[in-house]
Amino acid sequence: NHYLSSELLAEIISNDLVPITILDSIHPAYILSEKDKRYFIDKLENVEIDEDGFYNYIVKENVIKEVKPYLENEVRNVKFWRWVCDSKESKDNKAKLNILPMLYRNDDGVVATYDVPSKMFISDLYSGISGLEQFISENVDSPQFVSSLYKEDGIDRDWISLFKTLKVTVEYKDIIFKNV
Repeated sequence: NHYLSSELLAEIISNDLVPITILDSIHPAYILSEKDKRYFIDKLENVEIDEDGFYNYIVKENVIKEVKPYLENEVRNVKFWRWVCDSKESKDNKAKLNILPMLYRNDDGVVATYDVPSKMFISDLYSGISGLEQFISENVDSPQFVSSLYKEDGIDRDWISLFKTLKVTVEYKDIIFKNV
């Protein structure tokens, strides 16, 4: 199947969220009327992309092999996770993305590399709790904290909700139970 041109598809491409090569789309010049659109959908079984479909598509086994290394680029990775955080998509759909790489830093403050969110801990910056990182560092060997690069000055995003959805360790009780 191919995707019909849409605002969402244009946004995904213009923000460079995933490799363009995985987004087989039909050039808008071929769809000049509603009749053309119906033909491409009904007869040729093409689809209009929505966020739910996009999330499902990029985690498919044959697609994720291209998406993971693509997101192991700092600029793209930060853009991608900000876009996901801003998305109005359901938590269930966002949870599907917990297998994609996220930037982390060690307790010494150095941004290290990428890993899946479930191996990470929330930092003081996102939690708003001073001393949380110190508590985690005292109770966990080599903790990985979500990088501060995702946070933008002056832009308020609900990072805690996204992190919980992605299984980043956020709560004190989870920190303790995870490491006992």
